[in-house]
Amino acid sequence: MTTTLRHWGAVQATSLDSGWTQLELSQSAPPVSPPVMAKNKNKLGIETEKGKEAVRLERKALDSFCTYHHHMDYVAPKKDEPAVIDAFFTVNKGKDLYAVVEVKSRDMTKKKLIGYDWEMMITHAKVKAGRMMGKMLCCPFVIILYLVPDEIMLVQQVSDKYGDLVVGMEVRKTMSQETINGGKILRENAFINMKAAKEYKV
Repeated sequence: MTTTLRHWGAVQATSLDSGWTQLELSQSAPPVSPPVMAKNKNKLGIETEKGKEAVRLERKALDSFCTYHHHMDYVAPKKDEPAVIDAFFTVNKGKDLYAVVEVKSRDMTKKKLIGYDWEMMITHAKVKAGRMMGKMLCCPFVIILYLVPDEIMLVQQVSDKYGDLVVGMEVRKTMSQETINGGKILRENAFINMKAAKEYKV
């Protein structure tokens, strides 16, 4: 696959408009290692009803984003294995990589997100994986937060093609849900500020 890439900043004012330029914080990319992933799909819960619904919502968000940006498409790993990344945006009819993408759907309203000071929680391992993948492939890492009750998605660039952070983020060890099907686990979670994210109707 050709990996000749456009510089992300060069398209901010054209295809993705000013919503992408409101980025708050830049930090140098630390060395990152791949996260430890579950070795069996039952651990991830992707074959349960909740797991299947999560995949459906993920694809809905990706499809919706590409309807706003007709020059873009996406490819995604098969869901029967625990891939570390949800998808890749592509351009030039799928010939060039554009961005590494993580999609999270939440049963949460925008008002509730604002009540959390715009902080979206995601496992730090996922962020490290996205930054590492983007750095290796010379493209940005982007998160899509799909707020299901409001039928909107917030799209935020997390790191640039060098793996450097371009958004406010804190890492804290907290209790969180272990899988889509429930359970609790104490782990490092990243809290990403989504206030400057670009908003789209799904």
